[in-house]
Amino acid sequence: MGQLADLALSYPPTYPLLQLAAKYSRRVYDKPSGHERHSYVNSDWLHGTKAMVVKSLPIDDMNTIVFAIRGTQSFLDWAVNVHTAPTPPTGFLDDPSNCCHSGFLSVARKMVAPVAARLRNLLEEDPSRMSYSLVFTGHSAGGAVASLLYLHLLSESPIVQSELTHLRGCFKHIHCVTFGAPPISLHPLQPSPAAQASKSIFFAFINEGDPVSRADKGYFLSLLDLYVSPAPGSLLALYDRKKRSAPIYWRTPSSDLSLAGRLVLLRPRDQLSGRPVFTAPPVPGGPPALPPRENVDACGITDPELRVVVFGDPVMHFMDLYSRRIDDLARGALSKQS
Repeated sequence: MGQLADLALSYPPTYPLLQLAAKYSRRVYDKPSGHERHSYVNSDWLHGTKAMVVKSLPIDDMNTIVFAIRGTQSFLDWAVNVHTAPTPPTGFLDDPSNCCHSGFLSVARKMVAPVAARLRNLLEEDPSRMSYSLVFTGHSAGGAVASLLYLHLLSESPIVQSELTHLRGCFKHIHCVTFGAPPISLHPLQPSPAAQASKSIFFAFINEGDPVSRADKGYFLSLLDLYVSPAPGSLLALYDRKKRSAPIYWRTPSSDLSLAGRLVLLRPRDQLSGRPVFTAPPVPGGPPALPPRENVDACGITDPELRVVVFGDPVMHFMDLYSRRIDDLARGALSKQS
């Protein structure tokens, strides 16, 4: 991938907000404890989605309410998530013609009522929270669902009405920050111009090499074929090449769906060239071997730029790595400001 522009954030509170989102996108994978509240949305095998978990809690010292949605931690679990066709988001998003991943859309629709009920409970518990900001966040499939809920809440179409949209005016700002989210719609989803003009942020962070950011059905199935293919230097690969009498090339499959939000690529600063885009998947049952700490740049990237790259390193998808990198970025940026 060529040169990309570094991310510039002019709004100072953004970095603590990113840290908060990463922290709870990671914690939603842990077992519930104390006052932290979990809600569950059952699986929907008709649409190919697993059960989803939502962690919701007020961060009173930051005047923020966080809704973190747990996603699919394992790359191999995406075999469940890709067997769906795009469907119109009629009555849910402003543009009903921009078809969305039917599994994620189905889960987001189911979440409207419990999320709205939880928000009403938090506001009744402490009316001063009506001056808070609201943050939707999530990792992997959870990021896709968080994006849809966020955009539903900010929808301005008169045909998009729900118990959740009625609460839109109860918060100072409404944000969404996702990590390693997959493509979800035919065209990139963005909030309305009015929301963009406010201080609402909508970031989608992507680790360079994270295959879920390209997890279209065609790409995913092609990547599985690549995983089971002989390694380039193996005897089987050499034998196969002799039979074919020509080099073997792997074509980048086309993408049908687009990512949502302002895309931010996280990439190692000292390895911008020559970094492998494919490594063997982790040993089944073993903990992921995360790369060592390194200086990371946050670069703006567009959906068309992302569609032409090949990402295939499952380790890059783990939320532990996203959380660590966001924390390092924020600490570095804030130290420069002080």
